[in-house]
Amino acid sequence: MITFIGLLLNLIGTLIVSVAANTYMLCVHTALLAQELTTQANLSNSQVVPVFTGLEQSREKELKKSSIWVRVGLWIIAVGFVLQVIPLWPELKTCFKN
Repeated sequence: MITFIGLLLNLIGTLIVSVAANTYMLCVHTALLAQELTTQANLSNSQVVPVFTGLEQSREKELKKSSIWVRVGLWIIAVGFVLQVIPLWPELKTCFKN
C-alpha cells in the first residue's frame, strides 16, 4: 500500500513539474515570437512596427510562480520515492550485507 501511495505521489509530482515548466516555456515562447515579429518588421523596412509591452514583467512573474511549483513537485517526487523504498528496506539491507 505504501508503494502505491509513493507511485501516486510520483505521478502527481511529475504532473506538477511538467505543467509548471510548460507554462513558463509558453511565456518564453511568446516573448521570442514578439522579438521575431519586431525583427522581421525592422528588417523589411515596414511602415508599421509592432510594439509589445509588459513581456519582461510577465516572464519574471511566471518564472517566480513556476519555480515555486517546480520545487513543490520535486519534493513530492522525493517523498514518493522514499515511500517506495520503505517496504523494500529489509530486502535491501540483506542484499548489501553479502
